[in-house]
Amino acid sequence: HDLGLWEEGTTDCILGLARNFFKPRPALRSPDVPYVFDHPGYHREVLKHAHAWERACHHLVAEGCGRWQRLQGPTRAYALRHRLSHLIAAQAWDQVAHAFAEADFIVERSERFGFATVHADTATAAGHPNLPDHWREAFSEWERFLRWRIERLRHVPAAYPQEICNEFLPQAREPLRTAFARL
Repeated sequence: HDLGLWEEGTTDCILGLARNFFKPRPALRSPDVPYVFDHPGYHREVLKHAHAWERACHHLVAEGCGRWQRLQGPTRAYALRHRLSHLIAAQAWDQVAHAFAEADFIVERSERFGFATVHADTATAAGHPNLPDHWREAFSEWERFLRWRIERLRHVPAAYPQEICNEFLPQAREPLRTAFARL
């Protein structure tokens, strides 16, 4: 619900039809109780048929995670922790760059989960097999920059925007220069 992915009348109908694939849930609607897959071959079967729209699903979840500032509790934590991984899986490279440029997002994520998680997502993006060459060069440069500053930013995540503006932007290449210009 909080991520904006629930469609009243559709999502609950689909989940009702698929109820045999999940562990039993309370009879009453309980949005706080997670749906847990409980069928040994279900995950493989869904991925076999869903591969064509997997990127679109990641993009939708990433959009919901992009509303992280309006979320609370576990949903906010999920959005902070997984937004970049969903954007990378969606191969939405412009949006990945813009998420790295959201200083408030990166600072809060680093304070909650450690700056190493930000660096790890940067390395994942830089090494993605479907990354176009111009993005590969840019994200590789970005990953090297963060690797050299990981200890400093691990202890003082609030210094992130200043480090980017003072140390990265003056030599940044496109397309990251444009994405980070709003810092």
